[in-house]
Amino acid sequence: MRPWIRACFISLLSSLAAQCNQSSKCKEADASCNVLPLLLYSKVAVATNLYVVNATSGSLSEYSIDRGTGLLSSVGTATGMAGTNGVQVDPLGRFVFVAASTTPRIHRFAIDTTGALSVLGTTTPNSTFPIGLCADPTGAYLFSVVAGNGTVEGFSVSSNSVLTSTGTALAAAGGISLRIHPSGRFMYTTNSGAANISAYSLSVGAPTNILTTASGGTSPQGIALDPTGNFLYVANSGGTPNIAIFSINQSTGIPTLQTTINSTSVYGIVVDPTGQYAYTTNQGASNTVSTYRRDSAGLLTLVGTVAAGTAPAFLAIDPQSKFLYVSNNNTATQYVSQYRIVSGLPVSIGTIAAGDGGYFVDLLVKYFY
Repeated sequence: MRPWIRACFISLLSSLAAQCNQSSKCKEADASCNVLPLLLYSKVAVATNLYVVNATSGSLSEYSIDRGTGLLSSVGTATGMAGTNGVQVDPLGRFVFVAASTTPRIHRFAIDTTGALSVLGTTTPNSTFPIGLCADPTGAYLFSVVAGNGTVEGFSVSSNSVLTSTGTALAAAGGISLRIHPSGRFMYTTNSGAANISAYSLSVGAPTNILTTASGGTSPQGIALDPTGNFLYVANSGGTPNIAIFSINQSTGIPTLQTTINSTSVYGIVVDPTGQYAYTTNQGASNTVSTYRRDSAGLLTLVGTVAAGTAPAFLAIDPQSKFLYVSNNNTATQYVSQYRIVSGLPVSIGTIAAGDGGYFVDLLVKYFY
C-alpha cells in the first residue's frame, strides 16, 4: 500500500473512532454508533426473546423466538410478583425489569443464553402503583410511570442491575405508557385519567416536566415514536377513538399536534424499525390489528386490517420488521397472537398461551454477526 493511501486510511479510522468515542451511546446495544466495525462487517439486530406480563397471577411468561419462522416457544415463567403491570428489557440484553403495583416493587432479573430469567432482587420506588417501564437507549437509566399519584420516576442502572432513584417529576392523572426519544434526551407519557400527554427532558437520568398538553382525544393509551424521533403517535381509545400525530421539536423535545385520524377502538400502537409502517390494536367489537403506511410528513394511511383474537392490547415488533406479536387480554384465556410481516402486512402464524392477565409484551434484542 502506498504511504499516502495508508496515511489517509489511518486518518479516516482515527476520525471515525473519535466520533464514536465522543458519543455516550457507543455501546454493544447501539449499532448506529458502531462505526469502526461497519468498515469490516455488517452488524444485524435479531430479536431472540419475548416476555409477557400476567397481571392476575403476578407472573412473567418467557418465550424464545425462532429467527426463521417467528414462532414462539415457552422458556418458562417467573412468578411471585403481585399486580404485575409493565416489563422492560435492558437494551444491552443483561436484565429484565418488571413493575408490580400491589406491593410497589420493580423486580430485577438476569437473562441467561436461552432467555430464561433468574432473580436478582427488587427495588422499592419512591412512588406508588408503578405501571409502565422504559429504558433509555444506552441502558444506563430506567424510567417508570406511576398511575397512583401522577408521577414519573427515573433510576440509574448499575452493572449488576441495582436501581438508584434519580428523582421524580409530575405527570397528570392515570399515567399509562411511556416512550423515550431515540436521542435519550426526552420522554413522553400518556395520561389516560386527564386526556393529555406529558413531555420531559432527561438529564443524567433525572426527568423534568417541560410540557403537559391535550392528547388530541380522550383516554390516551398507547404511545409510539418513529425511528428518527421526529413524530409522536398517541392512541386515544375513548369517545371517538383516534390516532393523534404530533411533530417533535428536535431541540426542545416539545410535541405539537399536527392532525388526528379516526381509528376504530384503537388501544396500542407501534412504529416499525424501518419507519415505513405503524400498527395498532383495536379492541371492542373490532378485535383487530390495523396497518398504516407512513409518509415523510409522518402522516398515516390505512392499508390493511387483520383479526387479532379477543381484546388485543399491546404490540411488539422485531428489529428486522419480520415478525409482530400482540398480547390478548381476554378474561377467560390469555394468549399472544403471532404474525409474519409480508410487504408490511401482518399474516397470522398462530397463537401461543400466556398466563392469566396477559398485559404487555416486549422484545429482548441481541446482535449476531
